[in-house]
Amino acid sequence: MAHWKYHGVDIAKLAQDPAMLIWRKLTDTMQSSFATSDAHEHWAPMYEVFYTAETNKDISK
Repeated sequence: MAHWKYHGVDIAKLAQDPAMLIWRKLTDTMQSSFATSDAHEHWAPMYEVFYTAETNKDISK
């Protein structure tokens, strides 16, 4: 499981970045929808199994 935290990046500009295009070409082929996803969803909800206080620690500081 992974998540992405928005930090003010211009998504449209990022989508045209050459390094991002290479990354997406590589990783998009590894993505598939779960059987539990609705037809219009790429992702399915996930439930947290383990929790520690470190889970929500802000490491950006």
